Amino acid sequence: MFNNYSHLFSHPSDKEDSLDMEFEACKRAGVDVTMQNEIPGMHNRNMKTLVFKNQGQFHPLKYLKGLCKTITINGGKIFTETHVNEIDATGIVSDEGFKISAKHIVVATNSPVNNNGSVVI
Repeated sequence: MFNNYSHLFSHPSDKEDSLDMEFEACKRAGVDVTMQNEIPGMHNRNMKTLVFKNQGQFHPLKYLKGLCKTITINGGKIFTETHVNEIDATGIVSDEGFKISAKHIVVATNSPVNNNGSVVI
């Protein structure tokens, strides 16, 4: 059965009290959140998790289509399958040596990019 709940749980590298601190911050901000001691659907279920009820749902492909349309209508460009060697405040340099200048860059990858001591996520 599908529900529209969102769960937040700690990563093994997180500090032990980080989830408790997040819970308290959410309550202070008026967020509808509870804490439980089990994560539904996870292999290691016996962990604390924050549960955010009544989360919105959307169709990810329809969302991306609208986002891409808005970006291009406003003069933005989208580069896919672009492998990057350098990222800085002015843009990127591709692995083929092309320079793409930009005020804003979205790095859409499933792993962080380490760039001279800073991590771009």
